[in-house]
Amino acid sequence: MEVPQSHKNLLNLLQKKEAKGELISKVEILESTEWKESTFTTYWNKGQLSDFLNEVKNGYFQISNSVGISVEEFSQILSQSKHRKGLGNNCQSRLAKALLRKSRDNMLLALELYNRPSLENRMDSFVLCFCIAWEQLLKAILIEQEGEESIFRKSRNTKNIRETISLRDCLDKLYASDPDNAARKNIDRIVFYRDKAVHLLMPEVQGIMSRVFQSGILNYSTKFQDFTKQPFISPTQSGMMSLVGDLKNPSIAALHSNYGKEIGEEVSSLINDLTEEANNIDDIKFAIPLNVRLVFARNDGQGNMITLARAEEGIEGLQKAIILEKPTERDKTHPYKETTAIIEALLDSQ
Repeated sequence: MEVPQSHKNLLNLLQKKEAKGELISKVEILESTEWKESTFTTYWNKGQLSDFLNEVKNGYFQISNSVGISVEEFSQILSQSKHRKGLGNNCQSRLAKALLRKSRDNMLLALELYNRPSLENRMDSFVLCFCIAWEQLLKAILIEQEGEESIFRKSRNTKNIRETISLRDCLDKLYASDPDNAARKNIDRIVFYRDKAVHLLMPEVQGIMSRVFQSGILNYSTKFQDFTKQPFISPTQSGMMSLVGDLKNPSIAALHSNYGKEIGEEVSSLINDLTEEANNIDDIKFAIPLNVRLVFARNDGQGNMITLARAEEGIEGLQKAIILEKPTERDKTHPYKETTAIIEALLDSQ
């Protein structure tokens, strides 16, 4: 591709300045590129320079990501015809921008790992990447709202290195006014399994866990787009956001056989408790609801719905409930109307 001379000059200047750790001014940019100020404003407002420039004071910018990039790649990013906005173009902090990139990558990795059917420990991998992605996203939001110091602990460790606050601390800060928020409860629940019950994330629990995971992905996508003004994932890749899992709940006998009585009871308790919690909260932000049922009649004698199968019983349960008898037309099974039937009955009785 043919690269404009202005792009070559700008990249060369950025690389020299970044290597020395110096700021660059808008005046220097205009001189090197021979742009009009309106041209620079267009690039800046569209976010096409946000990968490389971060304004620290009026007319002066910090430089990043220019070293090591080719002039062709640089020019493609700046191409106005692509109307490209760099991720985090609305952020003031370079740290926030970096955290956003890492957060998106970690959530994409969580999706890729979970949707890999050959991976036996896909739930463990998903939980770890999911929690990291949320922590990085929430810290980027905190930085923009309260400054970079808001994500660091006041004390340093023995090696004099600053430590950042935990994911739970981030949740406490950002959801302080709404502690019962269902999206927050969803994250809390998954964090609990990461920290204290990772040994219970067996394949048998994926029926209920996939519902919780799916809600967590949708919550993340919404939060990510609300903050960055960009979609978490390309519309052409949106199918990745559908997590696949067996919805059938295992029997207690099978759990005892696979893991022993004690652990089997704990796995069973996890399934039952989480299912009950999802039903009580009854919010798609906590767990995807499952209302699929096959019914024989609307109500029984006491007014209760007669349920033949539920979604959580799995495909086998739904298949068992299917009635295979072919319907027959009423005129063939009951050929006589009421009056005709009475006449026929009287004639038979004579």
